[in-house]
This record gives sequence, C-alpha cells and structure tokens, in this order.
Amino acid sequence: MSPTGSTSSPLGLSSTLSSPATAGTEDAIAGGESGECQLLGKAAIFVQGALGALALLSLVYKRWRERPQRPIKIWFFDVSKQTTIGIPILILLLRLLTYGFARSPLGNPPESVESGNYGQPPRATWWVKQSIIYFIGLLGMKAFIKEHRSAEHEPLLQEDEEDEHTCQTQNEGNRIRESEDDEDSELDFGDEAEQAKVEGLTKGSRLGGNSLSQA
Repeated sequence: MSPTGSTSSPLGLSSTLSSPATAGTEDAIAGGESGECQLLGKAAIFVQGALGALALLSLVYKRWRERPQRPIKIWFFDVSKQTTIGIPILILLLRLLTYGFARSPLGNPPESVESGNYGQPPRATWWVKQSIIYFIGLLGMKAFIKEHRSAEHEPLLQEDEEDEHTCQTQNEGNRIRESEDDEDSELDFGDEAEQAKVEGLTKGSRLGGNSLSQA
C-alpha cells in the first residue's frame, strides 16, 4: 500500500480508496448542485419565528388603532382564525388549484405549477404561474374567513343594537322623569310662594286690625 491510500493489484493495476470524509464532502457538493433548499435549518426556523412575531405585533398594533375597538375576546378569535384555521384552508385551496391548473393549458408542463419547482435552469414563467395560484388561494382563504367572521359577528351586532336601544329608552325615560320632577318642583315652589303671600296678607290684616283697636 502506498502512502497516498492507493493499493496495487497483482496485475499492476492500482485503485484509490476514498475515506468517509471525502465521500461526505462529495455528497454535500452533489446536494448543493441539485438546488434543493433546507427549510428546517436553524436559520430558517429563526426567520420564520421572527416573521410570525412581527405579524402578531402588527395585528396588536392594528387593534390598538382601530375605532371602535373590538372586545379582546372577539379580537383573539379573529386572530386565531387567520393563524390556525386560515392555514389549512389555504393549503386545501392551493392543492385544489394546483390540481386544476395542472390539467389546463396553463399547466403545460404539469411540473411548472408545482410549488417550489422552477425547472433547470429556473424559469420566470413557472414562478408567475405558481404566484397566480398562490394569490388566488390567498384571496379565497381571506374571503372565507371574512364571511365566516361576519356570520359570527352578526348576532353580536344585533345584541349591541338591542342594548343601545334599551339604553336610549332608559335615558329617555330618565329625562321624562327628570322633567316631571322639575315641573313638580316648580308647582311646589309656586304653591309655597302663594301660601307665603296669603300668610303675609293675613298677618298684615291682623296687624292693621290691632292698630285700629288700639286707636
């Protein structure tokens, strides 16, 4: 065996033995040349987490600025729909759209509408096709969430309107009672004034009668 790791056969032929490290390097190079990306690496998870936190903060800021503000419970339900229910709906719509587009003239070849597959070399036309499918699916998901949210909010809005009507009725009743109380107070004040006037005249008459008797 020679120092370089090659062995000579009895026939004078030599073969080179590759070490495991060399084989691993070759596999890594081959994987890099294939153009495949790893979505579950540490950096990718960090970026996805940061984007999720940023999206949540934007929703919190939106609620802080909205007028009138939704109750915190309703706001939480709305947000949870977009981050939980919305994702499965979007995935389902994308699969249905991809299946339909693959069997249409737009999906020629069918690989051109598979998400993340841009061909070799990458083609901009394939990216445009996949973007169209994604935007249609996203709009469909948003429309479904909005319709579902409106259906849930309608009873709450009716309750709010009923409460507002009840409050207005109570306020109107309070104003009527206050007006009646004011009128009663004015009548009482008038009666007291009239009674004081009569008492003053009576007292004056008595004083006048006593003066005449003394004279």
